[in-house]
Amino acid sequence: MKKLKTVIILKWYSVCLSVGSIAFGMYLHSYPFTINASVSYDIITNILRSDWLALLLIAFSLLKLLFIGIDYPKGRLIALSGLIFLWTLVAVGFYIQHINGHTNSGWIICAIIVFQAMGISQRGNFNR
Repeated sequence: MKKLKTVIILKWYSVCLSVGSIAFGMYLHSYPFTINASVSYDIITNILRSDWLALLLIAFSLLKLLFIGIDYPKGRLIALSGLIFLWTLVAVGFYIQHINGHTNSGWIICAIIVFQAMGISQRGNFNR
């Protein structure tokens, strides 16, 4: 239990990114009409169907948590790269909606998530 607590403290930002991504993925999976009814997701659904986006977010997040738990650096980097790609895709979708006149702040929030994830990649020890 003490080791788990230490891992959570040392990898706090990665754990938060993963848990938040799982929550967002589960939300999109539970309420698929959110993506289908939103102009911002048009670009995303042209690349990935809404159910794939939700499942990929959940899968990469669970893998990230697994690789944190078993301390597998290369796996953490692969999962983090997948999350960065998916969140960038969502941010671009919101930004395109914004510049097309459908004002929203979702792109800013997603950009913050992407920058946080990139910060994790800069601070992480993936060389083992």
